[in-house]
Amino acid sequence: MCSAGDWADVYKGRLQLVPRSSRGHDGVTRGQGHVVAVKVLKRGSSERVRCDLMNAASVMAQFDDTANLLYLEGVVTHSQPIMIVTEFMHNSSLDQFLQASVNMQHCINR
Repeated sequence: MCSAGDWADVYKGRLQLVPRSSRGHDGVTRGQGHVVAVKVLKRGSSERVRCDLMNAASVMAQFDDTANLLYLEGVVTHSQPIMIVTEFMHNSSLDQFLQASVNMQHCINR
């Protein structure tokens, strides 16, 4: 687990997107894939929290991968728990990055 929140946990995973023709006779997909973050809605979350998560995914889906925003890979809604899959931020989360930048600027200005 990368982080835990009040309504969701975030895990680091590997997403494999390969064409059907790349599947073996056993149905298993082949390929290395790429690193992603998987935000998993916690059990017992309210309907409002579920809607907030879906709204966040909806906003992210409006942007393509050329924007300077976190890229949405996909959303799992047909099974439980609900999950949002995004690109993985290798240099920590945005809030941690910004806080480190503020602390660095504070040290430089002294």
